Amino acid sequence: EELSSYISTSMAIHRDTLVIGYENGSLALLDITNKKLIATYRAGEDPVTAITSDNSGKIWIGTKGSGLYCLHNNNLLQYTTTE
Repeated sequence: EELSSYISTSMAIHRDTLVIGYENGSLALLDITNKKLIATYRAGEDPVTAITSDNSGKIWIGTKGSGLYCLHNNNLLQYTTTE
């Protein structure tokens, strides 16, 4: 499936990267300078509702039902209320 077929629910710019969250839990990272897709990730099955980044380069992703995710060094980690 193409990501363009889903509605984007959240966007943020981190350095030269546009991070787009979708209603199906997908994330797309796009290089703004070269206008190319860098990577895609899956943050659960629920809509991505918020994206932000911190000073250490981590990208934080909030979802509606699947918890909080952190993308750092090409690893997507999930945080839930039990952690």
